Amino acid sequence: MNSFFDSFHIKNQLPKQKRRRRIVSGCPYSNLPFGNNPNEFSYLKIKNIFQKVNSFVTKQQNFLKRNQKRTKKVSSFFTPIEET
Repeated sequence: MNSFFDSFHIKNQLPKQKRRRRIVSGCPYSNLPFGNNPNEFSYLKIKNIFQKVNSFVTKQQNFLKRNQKRTKKVSSFFTPIEET
């Protein structure tokens, strides 16, 4: 049991390699996790979609934040005119 934990510890200390999915020649969809059908979604496709959505959402949030700052400045500039 002790040796098992030792080997696990050593494994964790090794630097992590970047995982590359190699396309096997002859059957380009054999490396996808959802069988050999090219029309089914693979994990990488789903991950890619989520990344795109997340980047879009963050861009929108940043844009809204900037606009809020601008509108605050503008509204604070115009408030005395509206009150009188």
